Amino acid sequence: MTQAIGAVQQQNDNLFQANQAGAAVNNKAQNADAANNGANNAGDTIVAAALKTEKTLNNGLINALKVSLAGINNNANQNAAKAANGANNANNNDRYNNQAKFPNAAAATGNFVNKII
Repeated sequence: MTQAIGAVQQQNDNLFQANQAGAAVNNKAQNADAANNGANNAGDTIVAAALKTEKTLNNGLINALKVSLAGINNNANQNAAKAANGANNANNNDRYNNQAKFPNAAAATGNFVNKII
């Protein structure tokens, strides 16, 4: 009987030690899981920050491009206006010069057209 009690106690001690070892392994696994979750959260935070930075950079580039294009468009419009003004001035100068060179041309042309009609 004593031997049986001793064997049961030994078995109980063995089970207790196995349970302690299992609890230690389980604790390490939980710690590893927590560390993994922390790393995943940190990774998610980094990715979110990177995406936000990328969006900010893209918006900044788009806005800079809009400003640049607006400036180019403004310059193009100014240059077109200058060219039109220059062409108008040249046309007026030609008309003035031609009138000075041929003062009777308009009257002669008018008389010629009247004769045809």
